Amino acid sequence: MTKNIPFNKTYFMLIFYLLLCGILFQIAKGYHLFNFKEGQHLRRTYKKQEAVYCTHNIHVSYLKIAIEGKNGMMKISFFKDDLTLALQSFSHEFSSLEPSTKLDSIFRLYLRNKLELAVSGKSVKLGIISSGEEGDMWWYQLEFNSNSEIKEFDILNSCLMELYDDQKNIIQVMHFPKEKTYSYYCIAGSNRYRVKLE
Repeated sequence: MTKNIPFNKTYFMLIFYLLLCGILFQIAKGYHLFNFKEGQHLRRTYKKQEAVYCTHNIHVSYLKIAIEGKNGMMKISFFKDDLTLALQSFSHEFSSLEPSTKLDSIFRLYLRNKLELAVSGKSVKLGIISSGEEGDMWWYQLEFNSNSEIKEFDILNSCLMELYDDQKNIIQVMHFPKEKTYSYYCIAGSNRYRVKLE
């Protein structure tokens, strides 16, 4: 959990940044949720044996990362129908996107195969803090830490790329206390980056 991160002003800023990113994302994503142009994507997924129709023009996920010292937090968001299809393909034990230890376990295994984070060449373990839904999105909040100050790290994000050739994964990093931001854009064949923090 969060025992390794002291609750101080900096930790409060990390939480505030992640919440702010979520609010800004809700505002920004509206441009394609209600844009019914030619070529719009209509798919059908299933939840509780009922057909659920979701529409969106692009295949995209959003990853927000906040880092200070040895500690980091992240929030990753997916369209619910995309994540449902991915987890259905990944595990026959998956049933629906409802908060549970079973869902967390399946998602943790999926993420381990699709999202790699390494500090000084050593893989970093991601711990799930919470999850939930916002409109037609499903998100997870996670935490990680290193034995030493995180000055640079390697990241690979191939989430959902097994489903869609045009999948795009956007990564935004904020480094505290300077609050310097970095942005990365992952597509098939170009989804690994080395992030050097200043």
